[in-house]
Amino acid sequence: VRCPGGRRSATTRGAEGGNLRRMFQPELILKSTPPRLSRGALERTRFTQLWQQVRERTATAVIASAGFGKTTLMLQWRRLWLERGAFVAWLTVDAQDEPARFALALLHSLRVATGRAAFEPLAMLCATQPDREIEAMTALLAEIASLGIETVVMLDDAERLPDASARNLLAYLLHNAPANLHVLLGSRATLAVPTAELSAKGNLALLQAADLRLLQEESVEILSRRFGARIGIDQCVRLHEVTEGWPI
Repeated sequence: VRCPGGRRSATTRGAEGGNLRRMFQPELILKSTPPRLSRGALERTRFTQLWQQVRERTATAVIASAGFGKTTLMLQWRRLWLERGAFVAWLTVDAQDEPARFALALLHSLRVATGRAAFEPLAMLCATQPDREIEAMTALLAEIASLGIETVVMLDDAERLPDASARNLLAYLLHNAPANLHVLLGSRATLAVPTAELSAKGNLALLQAADLRLLQEESVEILSRRFGARIGIDQCVRLHEVTEGWPI
């Protein structure tokens, strides 16, 4: 059913939007649910101290290949932010997150994290009119600013984000973030997002594989905790050297 000129009626768009949201609802729930933090994860004091240094910047990017503990670090920092009373939205990104879907998922994760119903009509806007994502992002940022509470958006597996979503929506989010918003990115590769301006203003922190490698004493603690008396200090040190501190 279309209106004169080929445009769909508001009723039709609303019905399609409802169908789209219902179709994505199970996926959105899973994408916005953080994974379980391993019981054996090491509390690395130096990263707690680093969190104190970077938590007020606009963005922090944790970029390293598989097995370097990016998600573990994000989950540990998530707990620190929650303990401070911050709103923390989690989103696991995938290759299907083209702009409309990415915006919808982001809005859903913020709705879950904040409990604010104001994100619902913005999600409807994305679901019914997929060419208005920037408008929805502007309203999203304004809503975060109005919260007056520290708000964190965590995007895991960010390297899977399609270029169109990264270059347009994510870049827009980063360059227009209000003072109470922090974006934490976990990625296996450098993102297709211009960050020179953020870096120049000191608003971007970057952690890479070299930063995430275990120190020798951390390797020893992990191995001793796991194997107890079955492994000696010499063997722990040797394993640390062979793996070059690769956390996994």
